[in-house]
Amino acid sequence: ELLTGLNSKIPAETFLKGLPSVINATGGLNYNIFAAGKKSQDGRSVITAEVNMRNTLALSMPKSLFEYLKSGDDDNTYYFRDAFLRSKNYFEICGAYSRNFDKLTVGASLKVLFGFAEADAKIEEMSIVSEKGAVTITGIGDLTIAAPTITLITKNGHYNYKINKNMIKFSGYGAALDLGVSYQLTDDLLLS
Repeated sequence: ELLTGLNSKIPAETFLKGLPSVINATGGLNYNIFAAGKKSQDGRSVITAEVNMRNTLALSMPKSLFEYLKSGDDDNTYYFRDAFLRSKNYFEICGAYSRNFDKLTVGASLKVLFGFAEADAKIEEMSIVSEKGAVTITGIGDLTIAAPTITLITKNGHYNYKINKNMIKFSGYGAALDLGVSYQLTDDLLLS
């Protein structure tokens, strides 16, 4: 069984003593939704089509945020500063063709990109006060969101958000062309 450090079976001291003062992480999710391909009758050409979902995530969070997440029900105040979270999310539709000429293979793929959300949150400073089951969060920072389905609402210096179910659409479009060449130099060495 795999457990994260936030699991209740793991004591707070055990989880928190192994953390550095700042946790930096990057990651990506490349999820293939559909893929199909066809070889030519002579076996030298390949045509493929794909639909993929792509996500990139980068974050920098202080240890004090994880202290709150691990023991946030306790009455306490948690301070942190200089944190950020960036996420880019898009769909990719790709068509590709490759042709083999004995030891040489050439190929190209054309990609059409449909962005559906991008977020960039920078926290200059923030405090989380947990008291008698109530949590109060105050802070200074910037938030940029490119997502047509989300509207930020400002009222008396406070922010709230609204999901617009009727506004589901892409936030941006793009295209890419990938070209490639590979050469089988020896049986054990492929240059590309």
